[in-house]
Amino acid sequence: MIGKIGLVGMLAFFTPAAPCFTVAENTVLVEYVRNENISLVENLGKWNKETLTDLIKKSKHYPDLGERLLFISDSFADIPYKPNTLGGGPDKKESLTVDLTGMDCFTSVEYFLAMANANDFNDFLNVLRKIRYVDDGKTVSWYTRNHFSVDWIKQNSEFASDITTRFDYDFNTRTLNILEAKGIPAKKVILNYIPKEKIPDMKAELKTGDIVFFAKNQAGLDVGHVGILKISDNSVFLRHHSSDKGRMVDEDLQGYISRIRSFYGIIIARPE
Repeated sequence: MIGKIGLVGMLAFFTPAAPCFTVAENTVLVEYVRNENISLVENLGKWNKETLTDLIKKSKHYPDLGERLLFISDSFADIPYKPNTLGGGPDKKESLTVDLTGMDCFTSVEYFLAMANANDFNDFLNVLRKIRYVDDGKTVSWYTRNHFSVDWIKQNSEFASDITTRFDYDFNTRTLNILEAKGIPAKKVILNYIPKEKIPDMKAELKTGDIVFFAKNQAGLDVGHVGILKISDNSVFLRHHSSDKGRMVDEDLQGYISRIRSFYGIIIARPE
């Protein structure tokens, strides 16, 4: 598992497969959204536009966005882990991709968050575009995709607020250069994070639906994994698409981060 938003799966998210996205038999490739020259690659699997709209409308019974996020994710429990579904690259035309036949840790969070903030299928596409790309998704391209989590969190404050600094946090400087060879300039960022040893002291303040990014001690990256929280019987679980398990699973948050030595802390964005 790897990547701080944009897409390292997040390196699944970050590093596209060598070939461009292959259009499956049941995939629709269309010019998308009124007169905008944006292509859509959609592979809905067992879903269709009507059933997804129905799910989105049913989710509105949960006024709390975090609870709504968890409700939506319940419907994708059987969807396998699949990396590199976005494809793309510096020399390829980028399409807005919706692949519900398989997800990595990052694409699943994007889909669930977009559905939680949408009114129907078409609105879901518009929200997803805003979430995945800078400047409200006006341009869909490799260069405008939110490749790093620091960028994703900043760009998506409309949908989820960074609450990391509300807790006993620390910070460091990271050089993000893993995509430099693919045309994304290297940059230095200040990364606020909650040290993993502090997590037990803050459990009571966490909420269902909080989006948790795992700060990873790997050169060139900020984050190595992402998931959403599920609070049940005073226990805190991480719901995430796991490459190890091959599907979406719920795991004890503290147990998960403790066993991944390269994860040194978490960043929290709360849907609000």
